Amino acid sequence: MNGKNGNAEVPVGQASAKAGVSQRTLYNWIKTKKLAARTENGTTIVDVDAVRALVSRRTGATANTSAIAGSSAGNGTGMANGTPSPAGDGDLTAQTFAAFKQNVALEDVIERLKIPAATALALYRQFEEVRAVGARTGPTIADRVAAAEATLTQLATSLDMATEGATLSSQLRTIAADVAELREYIRGLVGPHRSGFSCTCGAKGYAAVEVACTCCGRTQKWGFHPPQR
Repeated sequence: MNGKNGNAEVPVGQASAKAGVSQRTLYNWIKTKKLAARTENGTTIVDVDAVRALVSRRTGATANTSAIAGSSAGNGTGMANGTPSPAGDGDLTAQTFAAFKQNVALEDVIERLKIPAATALALYRQFEEVRAVGARTGPTIADRVAAAEATLTQLATSLDMATEGATLSSQLRTIAADVAELREYIRGLVGPHRSGFSCTCGAKGYAAVEVACTCCGRTQKWGFHPPQR
């Protein structure tokens, strides 16, 4: 797609690849108003020429490849045939990695450490690769899902136990209330308890009352009788 002035306008991802600069740096430039951008259908669009010009101004990348190689060789950064090999300088690698961990923008790292853009880009790519390897060595998604499932199972078990305990406690309270109600009912019954009855014959606890059938009128003794011998 083309902008109003005929300059190539592409999404940030394409501009990053074309200009040799990270997407994070581009978004940082957009955020700090260093790079103009617009949104189209939810996609951030930038001008590739503007990105290249900004890279050129910030990093001094207008020199040719041989000039960059000579400059890096003078700084001890290990450039050969225009290809950066920054791994040979442990101090430089450590410094740039530390800056990248703090989310320092790539162009700011170049300015602080005074290194060529190509070297900084190579170090940044190495940093991303190392970080990706570190992420892969951590727990896998499957491991994380299994751990989450185990945690949920433990929580479910705890909830079940708590629910069962609450249910049992409620049942016990209901039984206690029933017993108290039965006790009050017994206290309200007419007549003494059999244990309080005794006869002149010496028998205790054996008492009966005469009751009549309301259908036929026949009567009988109803109560407590001594065992038959």
